[in-house]
Amino acid sequence: MSFRGKKILLSGSPILFPNLKLLELVSETGSDICADTFCSAYGRMYDPVVIDEETDEGIIRALTLKYVSASLCPCFLSLDKFLDRIIDLTKEHKIDGVIYHNLRLCSVFDIQMPFVRYALREEGIPVLFIKTDLSREDIGQLKTRIEAFIEMLG
Repeated sequence: MSFRGKKILLSGSPILFPNLKLLELVSETGSDICADTFCSAYGRMYDPVVIDEETDEGIIRALTLKYVSASLCPCFLSLDKFLDRIIDLTKEHKIDGVIYHNLRLCSVFDIQMPFVRYALREEGIPVLFIKTDLSREDIGQLKTRIEAFIEMLG
């Protein structure tokens, strides 16, 4: 697979229809979103279901571990595991930079921001933090910030 521009990992608050402005803006820069840690997207696909016991209880336990415990939502996942997942994905996909999306009033992701900043800085991974809402009123400002981030990536 060939990529048009910089390879970006998206993290933070999930991006759900119809609020696709962040995806549109990254695409407009000529960059590619290659991975994410959203509980609503790619993050749900890693780690296969592992059945350790061929009983009804064993199957239910395995499915629960896959679809509840494996969630990348900060409500279900320790911060260390979440940070490790971001760093692993950046290495696995040779990511150029991370965009961390925080939907206004989503305090769980807001609380994580300083820890994400520190962990990515320690790894030398560039990160852009974006706080936005469901409106389209901030598209101009977001576009400027994303373009500047992509340009900074070189």
